[in-house]
Amino acid sequence: PQGHALLIGVANYQQVTDLPAAILNDARDVAATLMSPGYCGYEPANVITLLDGQATRAAVLKGMAELAARAGPDDTACVFFSGHGAVVSKPGAEDSVLVMVDTDLADLERTSISSDEFAQALSQIKAKRVLVFIDAC
Repeated sequence: PQGHALLIGVANYQQVTDLPAAILNDARDVAATLMSPGYCGYEPANVITLLDGQATRAAVLKGMAELAARAGPDDTACVFFSGHGAVVSKPGAEDSVLVMVDTDLADLERTSISSDEFAQALSQIKAKRVLVFIDAC
């Protein structure tokens, strides 16, 4: 009951080259492991999985905020992302981004989730333990 997770897997993109279905299987397998009484024993209601069309920029940011609201100071929070990553060049700097299902290639900066946005969302999670897994280029 003290374990909470947000699992994101995107293999079939609207504008970006698709990835193998293994991406979705990875997210499902992590969910199964977390919920397994023999392993982690997370309550199924505490494990939110967003796959493909569900993994919009807005839904993922909302899911991160909800995870932060749910996870208490003695809890464990887990965030898993598997999908495309990208680099956005800005004058004098580069930023890594996570590419969501609805990311617009013509506007990567505003339609993906930047490393700063992701870090800000993670900083709102006040759980004792925060595990982050990112499987992206």
